[in-house]
Amino acid sequence: MAATQLNDPHIVGIYDVGEDHGLQYMVMQYVKGTDLKAYIKKHYPIPLPQVIDIMEQVLSAVATAHAHGIIHRDLKPQNILIDENKNVKITDFGIAVAVSQDSSVHYLSPEQARGSIATKQSDIYSLGIILFELLTGKVPFEGETAVSIALKHFREEIPSVREQNKEIPQALE
Repeated sequence: MAATQLNDPHIVGIYDVGEDHGLQYMVMQYVKGTDLKAYIKKHYPIPLPQVIDIMEQVLSAVATAHAHGIIHRDLKPQNILIDENKNVKITDFGIAVAVSQDSSVHYLSPEQARGSIATKQSDIYSLGIILFELLTGKVPFEGETAVSIALKHFREEIPSVREQNKEIPQALE
């Protein structure tokens, strides 16, 4: 219900919530486009001005949510939609902490990996991982299992994006 009160051009609108025969449902805005994960895969390398534009839109949405006391808890490119005009909208606000551990663990903050409660800082950490992927075309940590990746998030430093691409300005890193 709290997510229905979020009014931002970069958040997928929630029009109604309810229950029918014991099943809960949400009626959400339709966004014609793709998710950011697929967009990165198809369009990498993404020009730096566009990376910045995408992140500004995402940050606007997250700032609105945080101002309303809502923490997303599962920010990842799969929950960010981009339409044919390159307008960005975040979806799945607070619906699930981690619906798919295998895809979410790449963007999981260290405190969430340890099993602690998500905070605004958890979302900010995930935003940094999304920016990393926009800039490099890949996530900072890979591993055999979700647990091994989660461990890397709180044991290792995030790799330098400039070591992977010298064209990225220091200020953006």
